[in-house]
This record gives sequence, C-alpha cells and structure tokens, in this order.
Amino acid sequence: MKHTPILLIALLFLLFTACGPDASGSKSSQSSESKPTDSVSAISGAVSDDSDGSAASDGSNASDGSDASDDFDISASSADLVEIDAGLHVVLTEIKEMVHPGESGSSLKSAQAAADALDFALGTELTGEAIRDMTQIYCESLSEDAAAEFTEQLQLLGETLSTLQSAGGKALLDDAGVADSSYPWTDDAFERAEAIVQACGN
Repeated sequence: MKHTPILLIALLFLLFTACGPDASGSKSSQSSESKPTDSVSAISGAVSDDSDGSAASDGSNASDGSDASDDFDISASSADLVEIDAGLHVVLTEIKEMVHPGESGSSLKSAQAAADALDFALGTELTGEAIRDMTQIYCESLSEDAAAEFTEQLQLLGETLSTLQSAGGKALLDDAGVADSSYPWTDDAFERAEAIVQACGN
C-alpha cells in the first residue's frame, strides 16, 4: 500500500510526458496554420495595392487620351466633316445637269428638277440645316465657274419651287410632263427643298 502513491505519481508523470508533445504539437500546428492566413491577407493587400496602381496608370492613360483630343481641329467648319447624303447628291447633280437659266425649255426642266427635289425632301429625315450644309459642300467641290453657274441654277430652282407651291403648280407640272411626283407636297417638304436654294451664297 505504501507503494501505491508512488505508482500513481509515476503513472501521472508518464501520462503527462505522453500528452505533452501532442499538446505542444497542436500549438505549433495552430501557429503554423495561422501564418498562411496572415500571408494570404498580405498577398491580397499587395494585389489591392497593385490594382490601385494599375488604376492610377489607367487613369493617367485616360488623361493622355483626353489630351489627344486636343489634336482635333475644333476651328474646322462642321460642314467639312459631313458627307453628302446619296439621295441629295442625285438631286444636286440633276439640278446641275438639267437646269440652265436662259436656255429654251429651262423652266420645264427646272420643274422636273424641283419636283424631284421635293420628293426627296418629303422622304428624307435630314433637317433643313443639314441639307443646306451638304449643298454647300457640293458647291465648294465645283470649280469657280461651275460654282457660279450652280448658284444661278439654284436661283431658278427657287423660283420654280415658289410656282409649285402656288395655285399654278399643277399646271406647270403638267406642261413639264411630270406625272409621277408626290404632288401636292407638304410645307415641311418645301422648307427642306428651299434649304438647297439657300446654300452657295444665296
């Protein structure tokens, strides 16, 4: 019986020594597991720092792009940047080739050109201002003599448009043999067609 306490102490010592390394091992494993967590947060912080830097560089590039817009010549006329509508180009070419003030039958040829201009104006979505600008571009593409003649042709076209808008419009179309037009035209169509006449210094 006297040896019983000694045996118990010996057993407890053995148990303590047996459990001690495991406990210390668990502590070390826990500390080692916590380290990767810290490294992940550090990496994420580095990534966020890099992303901020790239954003800054992107921002600087964006500012460089905006500076590049300064190369655009804002003093250039907006009309120079507009292409002539295909339908309008056909109408303008017809006026140039058919309408010749002072020649025999010029009023009848002008009636045909004016009717075609009104048909175009009736169906287009272009504004009067756009039509005027495009006609101006067409005018500037002509030689000096041709541009001066075209100005006179537009003046005759304007007179014909006034006739077509009056009570004698139908009679003029009949005399010119124009049977396939959209007569009578709307006031908006006349306004757009008159925008052609207003170009080229008229």
